[in-house]
Amino acid sequence: MVFDLDPSNSDFKTVRKGALLLKHLFDQLNIYTYPMITGIKGIHVIIPLKEKDDFEDIRDLAKQIAEKITAMDNNHFTTEISISKRGNKVFIDYLRNSYGQTSILPYSLRAIENAPVAVPLDWNEIKDKDLDPQKYNISNIFYRISQKQDPWKEMSNNAVDLHTIKNKLSDQ
Repeated sequence: MVFDLDPSNSDFKTVRKGALLLKHLFDQLNIYTYPMITGIKGIHVIIPLKEKDDFEDIRDLAKQIAEKITAMDNNHFTTEISISKRGNKVFIDYLRNSYGQTSILPYSLRAIENAPVAVPLDWNEIKDKDLDPQKYNISNIFYRISQKQDPWKEMSNNAVDLHTIKNKLSDQ
């Protein structure tokens, strides 16, 4: 399950706040989350799923979760699809979970100046107020990989099934 936190402007501070709100919600449910800077201006928060559920079921649950985060802070977050209606809010894009939709893969180069890279991070890195979503690029990514253990190394061991998430949310 993917949540793409996509700012309407360059407000990365609010993007980080949204990612941390998602982490907090899933921490309360004892469900692991994995963040990744997208290499442009956003963050993806990923929840590894065990089974192959229907795209519609995954998207519907992701939408409920995105709406829950939006309700916690509707001054900064939205699930509004229309760009013109979002204002300066960060869009919590749950639609990446729909059939035929894509999201950026880890370590993918972005086709913009300096060739930034989408990079999996650990949550301490997301908490760093100086984090820049384009911190890693074609020039420095190999150094990072040689110096830092993969923060997603245990991802497959922490996969959860969709029904567990639904049950834990309904118990909240």
